[in-house]
Amino acid sequence: MRFVIVCLLALALILSPFAIGQPLASSPSTVQFQWESRDPALLNAQRNFLHAQGGQVGPVLEKDPDTKNPLAALIYVTIGVATRSALADAIVKTLKDTQHGGLIVDTQRPTIKIIESQSVARGQVLVRMPNGDVESPVQKSGASSELSSIIASLLVTAKQP
Repeated sequence: MRFVIVCLLALALILSPFAIGQPLASSPSTVQFQWESRDPALLNAQRNFLHAQGGQVGPVLEKDPDTKNPLAALIYVTIGVATRSALADAIVKTLKDTQHGGLIVDTQRPTIKIIESQSVARGQVLVRMPNGDVESPVQKSGASSELSSIIASLLVTAKQP
């Protein structure tokens, strides 16, 4: 079952540029992303926010938990395309929600992966850069708009050819 879900997510990610009517490469200001969370309400809120900002976001899907651990929680995932600034704003919006843990933003692959993680302190974000360095922009800024700008600039830096 896990294999089927992974295949469907991969297929959706591959076909998503055609589903929105234009190739992703045609817009240097947009990035592909995959967002994982244990809370479908959080993903739906972010999905709606990114859609309102002009992003193209797929439905929230269930991803099978680790079958070796029967107590593992379900993970929900959505994929899409958004501008770097809208994605950064969505990340900051999630960090303000005191109900959830921190976030890991992995930019080491062509698709930016955002993972809600209990191993990261609440209100913190860790950005894994393509070279393996880890940035923690929350420690550099307290203002939401400034933090959003810092995260957006890290996303630009991460996706430079």
